[in-house]
Amino acid sequence: MSVTSQSSDFRETLMIGVQKLYRRKVVDGICLTLAAGLILLIAAFSILKPAYNWDMIAYVAAALEPEYPNPTDLHQQTWAVIEAGASEGDMRRLTDANPYNKANYESPEALQSQLVMFAVKPLYVWSIRALEPIIGIAKAAMAMSWAPGIFVGFFTLFWLWRADALHAAPLVLPMFIIGDYFHMARNVVPDMMHAAIALPALYALARGKSWIAAVFLIVAVGIRPDSIILTFALLLVAPFFGLRIIPILAAFIGGLIAAKIIANYYDHIGWWSHFVFSTVELQANVDKFDPAFSLNTMITGYVRGVSVALQHSEWPWLFAILIFTRLFALAKGIVGEAKIEAVFAGCALGLLGKFASFPLPDDRFYFIFIAGMTIALAAIIKPSLEPQSLRSSAAA
Repeated sequence: MSVTSQSSDFRETLMIGVQKLYRRKVVDGICLTLAAGLILLIAAFSILKPAYNWDMIAYVAAALEPEYPNPTDLHQQTWAVIEAGASEGDMRRLTDANPYNKANYESPEALQSQLVMFAVKPLYVWSIRALEPIIGIAKAAMAMSWAPGIFVGFFTLFWLWRADALHAAPLVLPMFIIGDYFHMARNVVPDMMHAAIALPALYALARGKSWIAAVFLIVAVGIRPDSIILTFALLLVAPFFGLRIIPILAAFIGGLIAAKIIANYYDHIGWWSHFVFSTVELQANVDKFDPAFSLNTMITGYVRGVSVALQHSEWPWLFAILIFTRLFALAKGIVGEAKIEAVFAGCALGLLGKFASFPLPDDRFYFIFIAGMTIALAAIIKPSLEPQSLRSSAAA
């Protein structure tokens, strides 16, 4: 018997065995269990081993500010909260890792000046403040990361189940983790709460519930005002995929109004000052920080953003993988329903718009776009562990 014949017999025997063992409900259950276990494992680690990041200081201070308007009192209370739970290593990193951290640890005025860039996420800050009487402000801040993380994880599994793409769950969750899901669940940042609101908006659009999506999109602006970029991207792609334009237009206008009110109420330093602060040079005190516009400074910010993103971030490569996978599937004639295609296109356009408007390199800023594209792609392709012969016979 030739080697080729033996190889053919082996493949045939293997495939017969796989066909006999394959049970759709069992495989669905395995995929669901693996993904759910990963979500709960991350949640448990985030609860038991939370990280102390600099943003935690700022958001705790923003939540405490109405109660402690005096800079000295606010500074003392904020650092007391941090010192009560942070390790010695954490404290060294938070207080003396660089001149910016050192200045905000030593100067009450410097710390309070930073809060205009954090208080402009009012729904996030209010949520922390609302939980403070129940579990304390430090745990409240942490809970607003791991609790939305659990929701985002299980909502993703629900969406995949509704899209008949549950077999993709063990692929989707690792993509999320590479895209900063674990970091967002463990650190005090508003991005996981934002995803917990924006993801249902995308799901509602995919299901044709445009007005429900519009409400979620407006609420998302209260968590991250730059969420208006996602809404604008969805508005741009809506005519090409048959989405209802009026609800998305209403969400865009409502989001713009909300973002403007938030910026004015909290006296935000403005796009250009924030751009220079975040992409060119940190400022210990931003009370009178009003740099003149400079094209060279803008170019410096974008060059730094691109350079750091390509060297240290994962989202550019995840974006490339998702785009090329979609193109390969399209070349094979795989096309999804128009609404789910709109979600993929809107998230892709939104990611580019987010970086173009403010070139921060961190993965967490792009998580909602990567997550939306990943789920939409799974719903379009519907990757399956079902043997090809069984699919062929079912189709026949």
